[in-house]
Amino acid sequence: LSWAQAGHPAPLLFRHGSGRLLPPPDGMLLGAASNVVFEQDEVRLYPGDVLVLHTDGLTRRGDRGAGPEALFALAPRFADARTAQECVRSVVEEFGGAERLDDACVLVARIGA
Repeated sequence: LSWAQAGHPAPLLFRHGSGRLLPPPDGMLLGAASNVVFEQDEVRLYPGDVLVLHTDGLTRRGDRGAGPEALFALAPRFADARTAQECVRSVVEEFGGAERLDDACVLVARIGA
């Protein structure tokens, strides 16, 4: 996977029941300046890996912890999931009912064989 960052949180990679942030390459908020160079980074993905891309509004909540730690807690559920749809359901169950301080968007990709 080759990816660049333009102001959104770094993707999270879940593998074998644990998760980690992918190291963010240099970048800047999309549209903040012209003639910006966006660096890219690469990571090898394997069957069964789950990649989560999200906006910061997903984990920014007033009622409890914010940040990727709240998503990392879903790692065991992602490890048991057979499809990306099951992973999305887990995210919705955990974050769907919370009062939002910002808009939220999530994309889940589960790497197949």
